[in-house]
Amino acid sequence: GKKLQEDKKYNEALSAFKSAIAKKASYKEALYEAGWCSNELEKYTDAVSYLQKAKTVDASNQKIFFELGYAYKHLDKADEAIANFKKTLEISPGYEEALLNLANIYYDKEDYKTALSYFTSYLQDEDADNYYYYKAGWCANDLKKYDLAVDLLNKFDPEKAEDKAKKFAEIGYANYKLKKGEAAL
Repeated sequence: GKKLQEDKKYNEALSAFKSAIAKKASYKEALYEAGWCSNELEKYTDAVSYLQKAKTVDASNQKIFFELGYAYKHLDKADEAIANFKKTLEISPGYEEALLNLANIYYDKEDYKTALSYFTSYLQDEDADNYYYYKAGWCANDLKKYDLAVDLLNKFDPEKAEDKAKKFAEIGYANYKLKKGEAAL
């Protein structure tokens, strides 16, 4: 299963993990990997089933909770996704992808204060995706934290023209609200 997974043959890997689970129902690594493969194959309901079983065998593995959060997010079950991503962070503070997923879920829920908090934590990582400075800046603008918005948006270094336009529109808006007419223009 692991070799097939490395070769990105997820259907075959999933079959191998299912065979391992059939031989030992509590085989935590096989349960986790079957859940992971199911997520890769966009079989999110199956992923939840495998990962819930994995969780009963090993409730201290942050990867299980992360993958559960990922599956629930794609099943449009935001509350379950949030609970699992938060559990991931409880076990492994600073888990970058959990922070980012939480930020995006709260952003989609229009809870910009919470989203900004998670974006800010995520952006502490030097390998963070630069695009999220834009989303964090957008949140700051919505929260009337215009100086912070300008600071965050100035860190956003877009490559695409449409992203450059979004960046400067948000910076312009923040400067307008700060009554900095020239900068806004």
